[in-house]
Amino acid sequence: NIKTFDFATALSRIRDKGMLNLENFSLILLHSSPFEMASGLIQLQNSNLLNVENKKTLEKHACPSGVALVLRLLQSVKLLTSENRAAIQEKNDLHSIASVLFKLYYAGLFTQKNFDHVLAHSHLIPINNLLRGFDKHPILTPLIFEKLMHSPQEKISLCYDTNELKKLTPLSNLSKKISNLSIYSCGPASFFPIHQCKEDKKPQTKIAELNR
Repeated sequence: NIKTFDFATALSRIRDKGMLNLENFSLILLHSSPFEMASGLIQLQNSNLLNVENKKTLEKHACPSGVALVLRLLQSVKLLTSENRAAIQEKNDLHSIASVLFKLYYAGLFTQKNFDHVLAHSHLIPINNLLRGFDKHPILTPLIFEKLMHSPQEKISLCYDTNELKKLTPLSNLSKKISNLSIYSCGPASFFPIHQCKEDKKPQTKIAELNR
């Protein structure tokens, strides 16, 4: 059946990485998504984060690969704490969370305060879609991010009120970037967003590299 195939594939992956031991075997065997668990373990191994605490965090979540990605992002900004580990356990769509956090990372806005705001937000898909219209710092500023996070309804005003955004950032090509926002729709959450623009290729490449 499908789970048997996933289990066999997962074991094959960690074997190829030299990670096949009794503990990892048990984690994969007992998890509802064996392949996801294997992916999460490999991500942690690649970042030297494969320890008892992080394994437990993966074990308790339905999406271990998403957990591993957020853990790696937290580690990169020195925010990997027991409190933050516990906080992500309560969230379901960690891939969408990770996607938003990546954009904050590249804009130099990944702080504990913004991390808390992202986790507390209930409609990250439209926020994530809008953030694709912004390049790295200084286009995505703290003020713009705050407006985006305030409410999903900010989508309309931010897409079309370009004069207001020009006051926030003087770049001459901002109007063109803002006009691109209208092509994004709020579809199902996906780790690799369906809609991409030229400005977004580098962050997505980095996400793919972290997911190996």
